[in-house]
Amino acid sequence: MYGIHNVNGEVSECSAALPRAAAMPPSMPGIEAAALRYSAALNTVVPLIRQAHAYYANRITYTGDKMAQGRLLHPQLIPAFDNFTAAHRAFSDELGRQQDAATEAFLVRARNDPNQVVEFHLKNDQLMSRRIIRLTRGWRVSNRGELSGIDLNELAPQVQQYERGLNELQRAMFTQPQQSARISGLPSYLTFCRTYLAQLQRLVGRLQTGETFNRAELRMMSLRFGYSVQGSPEAVNRAYNDAVNAYNRLR
Repeated sequence: MYGIHNVNGEVSECSAALPRAAAMPPSMPGIEAAALRYSAALNTVVPLIRQAHAYYANRITYTGDKMAQGRLLHPQLIPAFDNFTAAHRAFSDELGRQQDAATEAFLVRARNDPNQVVEFHLKNDQLMSRRIIRLTRGWRVSNRGELSGIDLNELAPQVQQYERGLNELQRAMFTQPQQSARISGLPSYLTFCRTYLAQLQRLVGRLQTGETFNRAELRMMSLRFGYSVQGSPEAVNRAYNDAVNAYNRLR
């Protein structure tokens, strides 16, 4: 039995932050409602995950009771996962709309500001990367390795635009060294973005040619190692998250 990954961190930190955030101006009822739903789903699923993790971590436990507790946990875990996934997506969508609006407002202000050339391209690339990752989240892979659920006609041009944006950022870093020096960690961030771009391009290539995932790749994906399969949606997600983490480390 491969069991189930555990969850690190305390959900109480999330729950305690919600009333503090809701009390801060401005009033944002959409995000606040989505956050409450997310917190409730989190508080439901995490105890079940930890219980299942402990159960499957010890072979003696699940063989000793002939999977009795596993059969009881399964019908609780599945709806809890589904509920959390829906709550997470709704919360993420609300945050995404606010984040995109704030970024777009900044881009309007900074577009012609010679003192914010690097910052303009940095924010613009982040906006594009977020919009692209949303296009990939409906992916499905059949048992025969066929990838579906992603609109190639919408994805491909945005990936090309993202590549142009990264090139513009790189040029701005060279032509505006003083502005670049104000942002610590920028070269590392760009490296992670290039990795994300490479995975996107490989994904687009798969979709354009109709290339299916082979048996070895499908097995890697079934064993939770899909992030190591080049051009898989899981590899794209891993690269995107790495780029986001690199962006969050910028100072």
